Amino acid sequence: MSERHKVFIVDDQAGEIRSEIRRIKRRGYDVELATNERDARFGLEQVAADLSRYAAGIFDIMVATVDLETLLEMGEGVDLAKEVFEPSIDTGIRLCRYVREELGLDASVFPIAALSVRDDDELKQALERLGVPLYERGVDDTSERSIMRFIERYLPERRHSDAETSG
Repeated sequence: MSERHKVFIVDDQAGEIRSEIRRIKRRGYDVELATNERDARFGLEQVAADLSRYAAGIFDIMVATVDLETLLEMGEGVDLAKEVFEPSIDTGIRLCRYVREELGLDASVFPIAALSVRDDDELKQALERLGVPLYERGVDDTSERSIMRFIERYLPERRHSDAETSG
């Protein structure tokens, strides 16, 4: 069995995807979580450097660009709406583009799923160009829009002994 035993998740509201994280762990995978774009980019560099350990990625589309500490350190003159909040609307798209175009990891070596409450054509087209399927955030069933489809397809259950030795 493959040693690919980690799933890289980017989400700043991981509490909302607890059930998905539990399912992933029950299938024998470890979860690595980044909660903002800056940390995600660093983590994705680690993924590219040691791809043999990662089975897939799941990225929320609307994620904070920086961590809370950095946000609090920003000066009074910083326009938070323009510099931080507006860019967070498309963080997941930028991260998918970073993986596919800058790190050069295509879907055959690092499959990515996108999660979003957004359902606009601009988002769908951007993800389609990058070969990243879009799943509806909060849909926790077996419908085509549920992230469970991605989990079932790309994260097969690992044998118990494989899960123990991959740590």
